[in-house]
Amino acid sequence: MKLKVAWMNEGKEIETKATTISGILKELKINPEIVLVSVNNEIVPDESEVKENDFVEILKVVSGG
Repeated sequence: MKLKVAWMNEGKEIETKATTISGILKELKINPEIVLVSVNNEIVPDESEVKENDFVEILKVVSGG
């Protein structure tokens, strides 16, 4: 399945066998505890499924104090 993915100010199209957000994060070696993910501009939980040609944006969570 082909997906459009944006991560760290870089967008690219990837080919993946993953069908969920958690699978994509694992494949890309991204720690799910430090990011929020949106699919087609809507924030979704890690267990959400993705479909061909979805736009997945991975946003790093930043905190300070």
